[in-house]
Amino acid sequence: MKNLWIFGIALFVGLMAGTYAVVGDMMGDDIVNIIAMFFAGLILIVTVVVVMKYIKQMKEDTPSGDLMEENWDGIGEYTNEVPTGWAITTILLMVWGMWYMMFGYPMNEYSQIGEYNKDAKISNDKIQKHFDEMTDTQKLKMGEGVFSVQCAPCHGPTGNGQENYVTGLLTAEDLTKRSFSKKYVEKVIREGSSQLGYETPMYPGMLSDDAQIDIVATYISKGFKDEAGSIQGKEIFTAACASCHGAALATGAKGYKSYGVKPESDTTGAEGYSTACEGEECIGHGVSLVAPSLKDYNSCLVANLLKSGMKKGEIGVMPNFGEMLSMPQIKALSAYVAHGTDTEIEE
Repeated sequence: MKNLWIFGIALFVGLMAGTYAVVGDMMGDDIVNIIAMFFAGLILIVTVVVVMKYIKQMKEDTPSGDLMEENWDGIGEYTNEVPTGWAITTILLMVWGMWYMMFGYPMNEYSQIGEYNKDAKISNDKIQKHFDEMTDTQKLKMGEGVFSVQCAPCHGPTGNGQENYVTGLLTAEDLTKRSFSKKYVEKVIREGSSQLGYETPMYPGMLSDDAQIDIVATYISKGFKDEAGSIQGKEIFTAACASCHGAALATGAKGYKSYGVKPESDTTGAEGYSTACEGEECIGHGVSLVAPSLKDYNSCLVANLLKSGMKKGEIGVMPNFGEMLSMPQIKALSAYVAHGTDTEIEE
């Protein structure tokens, strides 16, 4: 029996030493790993003690009691009561398991998910601080890097869309220009759309006449151009759509595209990448926090699209990148797309 105890102690020391030799360098001061190592040792101690106890009992005890009627290949079972220790341990484990699932794990700051969230927050705060100190050029370069990894596989290296080699059709939108088919514009006018998270959703509104819908859909799909000698499309758009999507300004008057900030605080910085529009050109450029630009992909539009995701366009469904990308990454990527994915970044 003494030899068995020596063997048990040697086994415990050997297993703990081996485990530490393998994972010791990775443990560091992570409290989760330290607690795991502690309880691994505790389980080994309990195992050795219990095994020694039952080996001793098997050697010294003699069978007694009544056998049950059933037997399995001649092997019978005594009608002994469930061991008290076993029963108490099982009940305690069940109670602890229920507590851990319902209260302990979500509230335990030492859980792995808790440690991960804490580390992720520290990392994100560092990234945000660094991002705030970056120049506009650096932010655009950062956006270019994110685009190459996350967007280029579908939208193409320069954002002009990637063609399917079999069908010849685009697999994703061409981000170098904002364009709509007449059919798609008609669908949005009739059914409405609020997929981008704007406070005021797009809706059919004042347009109900099929002839008017046909005219304004043609006008928008042709890049805000009417048929030669006609201004019907522009008039209908001005009356029914411009209050949300942007109206033409007087000659010489300047405005800004929609960037998700108030016009008076809008700057030409990369985060709210803006290019002033002037006069007639301001039509369709959108109104901040109301509706997106129908002429280009500006920062506000792209950021909303990335965060909202699941945008159902003419080609397919835009994935949700809101949980995949950090806010600095979304801002940098939005600025890069607004700057122009096929336009060289000036140093």
